[in-house]
Amino acid sequence: MPEITICSMYHSKDSSDLLTLNYDLVKTLNPGVKFLWLIGDNRPRGGEPVEPPKGEFTFIKGYEKEEMDPVVNWPILAAYHGGSCLNALLPHCRTKYVLFLDSDFFVVQQNWIREMIKH
Repeated sequence: MPEITICSMYHSKDSSDLLTLNYDLVKTLNPGVKFLWLIGDNRPRGGEPVEPPKGEFTFIKGYEKEEMDPVVNWPILAAYHGGSCLNALLPHCRTKYVLFLDSDFFVVQQNWIREMIKH
């Protein structure tokens, strides 16, 4: 049984590539720790195809969004769609501990999952 669920989302090639790197780092720094990593697919409908990140992820369809006009309320719409995607992951969390992790945030401490749970 996993000790923790990690929740992230991807929406572009950059976020997909970063999650692949992040997965490798988490596995390397946390030997022997079982975790479930849920990934919300938050790519825009009708957008360019993006290859999903590589790793032992469980993919959940996120909030399906339209292409956004970059001029009109972009930050508000992006935050809304991102939050909706992450909220779609919550019903799939089955562990006592859950961590929401942005694709571009890297924890670089050895054994950080067990240390965090112990704390």
